[in-house]
Amino acid sequence: MTAHGAWVHSRQVLFNQWFDGLGASRVVRKAHPWHTAVYANFGPEPPGEPSWEFVETLIRWLNGHNRTDVFVGESEAKPQQPQRFLAVSGGNDGRYVIGVEDQTRRGQPSYCYLVKPTGSLGEQALMVMVGELPDYFPPEYVQDLDTALAVTKHYFETGRRAKEFHWRWGRPKRV
Repeated sequence: MTAHGAWVHSRQVLFNQWFDGLGASRVVRKAHPWHTAVYANFGPEPPGEPSWEFVETLIRWLNGHNRTDVFVGESEAKPQQPQRFLAVSGGNDGRYVIGVEDQTRRGQPSYCYLVKPTGSLGEQALMVMVGELPDYFPPEYVQDLDTALAVTKHYFETGRRAKEFHWRWGRPKRV
């Protein structure tokens, strides 16, 4: 194992110990075949199947410090079922980044980000906390809470990206 791999593993072990001490559940199963789990690196034990209200609460709790990610969908690929999920990250300074992983697009980028319809070329990158680490995104990738909630609710209810919003395939170009 490399030094970086050992660091990541030890960080995950510490997180799991801290999280388990809260008596919280990281994965909540849902009966829909297209989004069967809700995952967050924080939060209370859910009551049965998660409702939209439960997911909304998790997103509102994102603080850009120790609560930085909520995932809706399957985070692990299964035989005959490609990995599909929506991720909401951030919460710091009211900034959120929303991405969708969809491995059904063979031979093409499988990850897309929600972007604002009008680009903000030339503006300075904005810092958003992703996985409790700072990441820098062009301003058109950074969304507000209302947008994050609207897009996630649509995905939670349908298992698909909301077509009324703009999505960009591939990783964002770093500013």
